[in-house]
Amino acid sequence: MARRLQVSLSFGSGAATNPFEDVLNSDLIVMWGSNAVEAHPLAGRRIMQAKKKGIPIIVLDPRFSTSARLADEWIRFTPSTHIALANSIMYWIIKEGLQNTAFINERTKGFDDLKKTVEKYADCQEIHGVPLETVKRFARTYARAKNAVIIYCLGITELTTGTDNVRSMGNLALLTGNVGRPGVGVNPLRGQNNVQGACDMGAYPNVYSGYQACSVPENRAKMEKAWGMPVGSLPDWYGSTLTEQINEAGNPIKAMYFMGLNPVVSYPDSNHVKRQLDKLDFCVMQDIFWNESCDYADVVLPGTCFAEKDGTFTSGERRINRVRKAVDGPGESKLDWEIIALIAKKMGLKGFDWKNANDVWDDMRACTPNMFGCTYEKLGKPESVHWPCPTVEHPGTPILHIGKFSAADGKGTMFGLEYRPPAEVADAEYPFTMMTGRLIFHYHTRTQTDRAAQLHYEVPESYVQMNTIDAKQMGIKEGDKVKITSRRGETITKARISDDVAPKVMYMAMHFKDGVNNLTNTALDPLSKMPELKHAAVKVEKVA
Repeated sequence: MARRLQVSLSFGSGAATNPFEDVLNSDLIVMWGSNAVEAHPLAGRRIMQAKKKGIPIIVLDPRFSTSARLADEWIRFTPSTHIALANSIMYWIIKEGLQNTAFINERTKGFDDLKKTVEKYADCQEIHGVPLETVKRFARTYARAKNAVIIYCLGITELTTGTDNVRSMGNLALLTGNVGRPGVGVNPLRGQNNVQGACDMGAYPNVYSGYQACSVPENRAKMEKAWGMPVGSLPDWYGSTLTEQINEAGNPIKAMYFMGLNPVVSYPDSNHVKRQLDKLDFCVMQDIFWNESCDYADVVLPGTCFAEKDGTFTSGERRINRVRKAVDGPGESKLDWEIIALIAKKMGLKGFDWKNANDVWDDMRACTPNMFGCTYEKLGKPESVHWPCPTVEHPGTPILHIGKFSAADGKGTMFGLEYRPPAEVADAEYPFTMMTGRLIFHYHTRTQTDRAAQLHYEVPESYVQMNTIDAKQMGIKEGDKVKITSRRGETITKARISDDVAPKVMYMAMHFKDGVNNLTNTALDPLSKMPELKHAAVKVEKVA
């Protein structure tokens, strides 16, 4: 969810600028910190179509991923050095006069700050590991492309420098004028099917639905009226993010209510999460299956899955999709909104007298300007609607920032950003860098996919990718069991040996219990509060 904050600093709005299908209008596709072919197969399918059409693809990733195999060029860089690499690229774009000066002058601010900063990064191969000639070649290719799109994901954001990493992607697009028309843009891919929708509904500690800031008095007054609350009762401060809430479990937070989340597996430092959940006086888990976090719950509420309810999902391209009930939920399960309404009524709260999902949606859009025009009737059409859609007559907005940006002054902002190392780097005691990611065969914490026999068969247990040189030096062979340890915990897994990762770099998928998140770091990006799931220092030893 932090990706919305990060890219909004550059463009004024934090969502994807263009639809996924629009990559077919590009002249160059850049995938940076994204393995879309596995982690986002629907977006990956569009990229495959672009490949078939002959559109060149460049993947920048420390690992030779499935997406890198698809690419026309793969650029390997040292993990977590995105800012240094982007700055070096931008230095050579400016040095060779390839920036879009007219776009910069008319539609942006901050260029002088950016130019001054990147002058320090002309050649910083010692940081990012990419040969200078490769940096120059990429700079020319990206800047000269008529229409270039950047696609990024968690490899960019799940770091303590995540906000600046995303702003670096924005810098590249603004410097070359690749925003605000078909075939261009900066597109973050969302981790799950309705992450965008959850963000849109105000699942942040500082905004209401539609990203209406809590700090604005008029927004608070409007929501107080809509919710029947006393004047002046809503706070103006930035609340705690979920990672911070887990840290605060027990003190000051006494009770937590989780919906469709399995933090014991998916959140960093799993042992820490377990300890914190144990401190709660009361814990509720609402889900469609029992998961590992349910072991820490006082109450488990059975919800319904996508096929058992009506409602909406919003994709990463801001497209609001109607979901229609196909079957009844099993046993005593109830609709998610129905559970919330029943609890609210038991608590004596008003305003929860909905009869169906349409009522819930209309209740929301009545106080959400950028979605007011997204009626159920419009959402029922096959093409659906991309927000913003402020009026019933409005057709929706597939492409953002045409003519002007969403910021108050209508301009995009470039930032001079200095490279910072990750919170924890490899050293003599923990000499390896651990990265995390996803597999095409499993979805998040396998709450669903591990119940599918064929998917379980494909990848039944976790494994670690390690470089052939490291494996040979340690006497580790393909399939050997290894114990991996960080400053926070340990896990035992199987080794897969290849050159897909560089020496002293390792990679594990995040889907498995007692897996890589036993090792990962809870250090946070200071602005987005995103934990550094993508970088941890570890040591490895062969299990006899």
